[in-house]
Amino acid sequence: MSEEKKPLEETLFVKYNEFIDFELKEVDRKLLELTGVIGYYQSAYFTLKKKFDLYSIKLDRMWTEKYLYYKNEYNISLNNTEIKQFIEKDLEYLDQKEKLQVVKTLVEQVEMTLKGLDSMGWQLKTVVEWEKFKQGRY
Repeated sequence: MSEEKKPLEETLFVKYNEFIDFELKEVDRKLLELTGVIGYYQSAYFTLKKKFDLYSIKLDRMWTEKYLYYKNEYNISLNNTEIKQFIEKDLEYLDQKEKLQVVKTLVEQVEMTLKGLDSMGWQLKTVVEWEKFKQGRY
């Protein structure tokens, strides 16, 4: 039987924690693995960013549709402030807004992870150079 594929959101932080857990003697190997890990997070970033953009467009369209409904078709005449209040209390709108916020948080987290991985690459390179220097090979 094949394993169930875990959602991207669940695997992001597991992969990062597995990568950063190593000993000094594994620095060379980790430096080589870093490119693959960065590639994984870049792919995750673009997937999540695309999802964020789609949710954002859907939320904007939903806002427009609901605004037009309350402005033109609703039984009671409402001013713009009242329409805004109605929309912001709409459960469908709130659900979509929550999805957008979750994906936005994941995008921001992956951005920070990529920055951390970039920094880690320079730190690993420095450790390798230091070890070479200590052994007189630099």
